Amino acid sequence: MRPTTDTWQIELPGAPGPLQFEVADPGRHTPLLHDWLRRPHVAPWWGAERDEAQTRAYLERQLASRHLVPWVVSAGGRPFGYTETYRAADDPLADHYPLEATDRGWHVLVGPPEHLGTGLPRLLGRAVFAYLLSDPLVGRVVCEPDERNGRMLAFCRALGFDALATLDLPDKRAALLACTREAHAARWPDDLAALTSSAPPSPAPSPPAKSPGSHREHDVIGVGIGPFNLGLAALLAPLDELDAVFFDAKPEFSWHAGLLLDGTTLQVPFLADLVTLADPTSPYSFLNYLHCRQRLYRFYFYERFHVPRREYDAYCRWVAQQLPSCRFGHRVVAVQPADGEHWSVLVTSVDDPSTTVEHRADAVVLGVGSSPSVPAVAVAHLGETVLHSASYLAHRDRALAAAAVMVIGSGQSAAEIVADLLTHSPGRGAPPGRRLDWFTRSRGFLPMEYSKLGLEHFTPEYTAYFHRLPQRRRDAVRAGQDLFYKGISAETIARIYDGLYEASIDGAEPEVGYRSACELQGMVPLPSGAPRRWRLSFHHLDEGVTFTHDTDLVVLATGYRPTTLPLGAGWADQLVERDDQGRPVVELDYRVRLADRAKSTLFVQNAELHSHGVGAPDLGLGAHRSAVLVNALAGREVYPVRDRNVFQTFGAPPTNPPPLSGS
Repeated sequence: MRPTTDTWQIELPGAPGPLQFEVADPGRHTPLLHDWLRRPHVAPWWGAERDEAQTRAYLERQLASRHLVPWVVSAGGRPFGYTETYRAADDPLADHYPLEATDRGWHVLVGPPEHLGTGLPRLLGRAVFAYLLSDPLVGRVVCEPDERNGRMLAFCRALGFDALATLDLPDKRAALLACTREAHAARWPDDLAALTSSAPPSPAPSPPAKSPGSHREHDVIGVGIGPFNLGLAALLAPLDELDAVFFDAKPEFSWHAGLLLDGTTLQVPFLADLVTLADPTSPYSFLNYLHCRQRLYRFYFYERFHVPRREYDAYCRWVAQQLPSCRFGHRVVAVQPADGEHWSVLVTSVDDPSTTVEHRADAVVLGVGSSPSVPAVAVAHLGETVLHSASYLAHRDRALAAAAVMVIGSGQSAAEIVADLLTHSPGRGAPPGRRLDWFTRSRGFLPMEYSKLGLEHFTPEYTAYFHRLPQRRRDAVRAGQDLFYKGISAETIARIYDGLYEASIDGAEPEVGYRSACELQGMVPLPSGAPRRWRLSFHHLDEGVTFTHDTDLVVLATGYRPTTLPLGAGWADQLVERDDQGRPVVELDYRVRLADRAKSTLFVQNAELHSHGVGAPDLGLGAHRSAVLVNALAGREVYPVRDRNVFQTFGAPPTNPPPLSGS
C-alpha cells in the first residue's frame, strides 16, 4: 500500500488550518516517536518497553511492509500525531474477522498531551478517512483498539465508527470497529472534496498560536472538572452532534486529595457513580472501571456498598484519562457574553499564564465547586501548624507527631481526622502530656440522617418540590436540614467511641477531650519557650462563658463555601437575575436565569443549594443533574428523566377533591 506521494495536506471544513502528512523517516522521526510512545496516555496501548534503537527498527519494519504506511502528522509545521494506514486484507487482522476485500485500517496516537481535547485529534481522524476513502473502491475503514482503551473507543465513536465484534488477538482483546463510506459521507459530507495532494507545505501558524481576535468554537464549554462536570463530560461523550471541552487548572483530576485517608468511604453507594443512575450501560461506570482494572471479583468479595474514597478518586481519574474533552492545566479566567448568541471563555495555560486563548461556545456549564471556609480569626495564621482539613493528608505526619492537637468542627471530615489521630496515636506508651481535643460550635457531635425514608430527600422528586417553594420558604426549610448532609456517619462515630472505650480499659484514661457549643473567637501564637504554640479563645454558646485553650497544632474542619463563579466583571450584575440574598436565580434545569428572561445557555452544577435543596452537593444526584443538562444542551431527550422514582410524595395533595356522591 505505497502512497502516490510521500507528503500531502488537507484543510478540512471548520479547521483552523491545514494538516500536513509525511511518510515517517526513521532518521528524523525516531526520537520523536520514541518520546511519544513513552507518554502515560500512549504507553499502555502501544508499549513503552522499546529502547530508541528498537523504535527505529519498528519504523523500518513498517516502512518495509508492502501493505502499511506510517505517517507523521503536523499542524502548522509542528508534529503532533502518528498514524498507520494499512490494507486489511494483507494484515494479520484479516484472520480474525469477516473481511471485506477493500477494507482499509488505521492505527493512531497523539503524542503531546496538551493537544488532547483541542479538536486536532478529531481533525486527524477525519483527514485519514478522507485519504483512505479517496480510493473509490474502498467501502469502509476498520480499527481494532484494545477494549480497555475507553478514550480511543469514545474517539472512534465520535468519528462515526460502529462496534462490530470483540476479537481475541495475539496481543490484546480488541474491539473491532468500522465506519462505512455512507456513514462517513453522512457525518462529514464535505471532507473528501477538501483532500488535496501537494508538495511539502510551507510552515503555517500552529493551531494553538492564534492571532489576536481569533477564537475557537465549541458547542459546550465546561468550567471546572470535579465529579459533576466529569460526569457531564462522560454522558456527553457519545453525542457526536455536540463538541464539548472542559477546563480545569489542576494538572490532573483529584478529589479531596487532603482527605483520602485509609479506611474512609463515600457516603453514597457505588451506584451513585458518574453515570450509572442516568445510563447504566455507559462505559464510564464504576462497574466497568472495576472490570477494566480486573477488580470486579475483588469488589464482589469486598461485600461493601460504599466505595473507599481512594478508589473513587482512582475511578474518576480513570474516566478523565479516557475523555479527550477534559483538559487539565488550563485555567478559566473569565466567562462573558460574546456576540449575543455565544459565550466567550478566556483560558490561560498554567504553564504559560502570559498567553490567553479565547474559546467561544453556545453554552457554558460552571462546575467550579467549593473552597475551604476558614474562620476570620485563623486566616492570618494558616501554615504548617494551622491548617484546613482540606490539606490534612499533606500535614498528617506533623499532626501525628504533635504533642497536642485541636480539631475544630463536627462534620464528617472532622470526625474522620479525629478517628485517624486516635487510631494512629502511640497509645498508652505516649509521652506524658500528649493531647487530642475536638471542639465544635454545633450543639453536639450528631449522626447524619441516613434512614431509607430520609434518603428520599436526595431524589429528583424532592428537588422539584423544593424548587417550586418560594425563596424565603426554601431558606427556612434548608436551615433545619443540616443533618441530612452535615452530620457524621454512624460508622465513624462508632469507630471513635470504640477506640476511646478500648483505650480506657484497665483504668487508663485517654488524653482526649471533646466539647460542643464552643465557638472559636480568637487565636494567638504563644511566645517561644511556652509549653504550647497556640492559644485559642472560645465562647460557650449555652453558658455565655469565654475561655482559652492551648495547643500545638490546629485542624480547621470548618467546611466549605461556594467558589466565586468566574464571570466577567461588571456584566454579571446586569445580566444575571438574583434573589434578595444576592444569589443567582437557577431554573429547575440548572440554567442561570437572565435578567431579561431570555432563554439562558449558562448553566451551573453544585452552585444551587439555595434553589434545589440538600441534594445539590450530593454525589447521588450528580448523574441525574448531568442527564437534565445533556437533554437541555442537546435540545432533545438523550437520557430519560423520570418523574417518579421513590415511594414518598412531597407536598400537599390536590386542593380540589372530587365531589361527594349524591351532591
